[in-house]
Amino acid sequence: MSIKIKKTLNYIFAVDEDFSLENRLFLYAMVYGVLISLVGYLVAFFVTTSFFVVVALLTLAVFMSIVYYFIRFKKIIKPFIIPISISSMIGISSIWVFNGGINGSNLMPAFVILILVLIVYPAKLKKYAVILFISLNSVAFLIQFYRPDLIVS
Repeated sequence: MSIKIKKTLNYIFAVDEDFSLENRLFLYAMVYGVLISLVGYLVAFFVTTSFFVVVALLTLAVFMSIVYYFIRFKKIIKPFIIPISISSMIGISSIWVFNGGINGSNLMPAFVILILVLIVYPAKLKKYAVILFISLNSVAFLIQFYRPDLIVS
């Protein structure tokens, strides 16, 4: 049984195939993203009464599954680098505003995203990625400082 599980995991993560660092990083990120969004969807489906949250998480899982397909089987990531990294930075900034502000538990994913962006972005776009990252998080901090009533927790 454990051999089948290991083979399945190797197939999902494309362990035995020749992938570039960019493809491998995005492939792993998409697998984890799909799993987390599916778990979040199931929790939201049974716990929350908000229809929007359930639909948003399911849509996110479907989108990430489509991106996973293109990265895993077509080895195409260039069209996805910019929208995924920008939406990730915006998402992290939104989480900071609406879920209790900047702390260690949500600071680390933001820096992971920033590092991934700096690895995979073309050289001429790296400074814009850093500027966007700093700008979004400055806005998040200012909203927390001047409008603490927006923070949920």
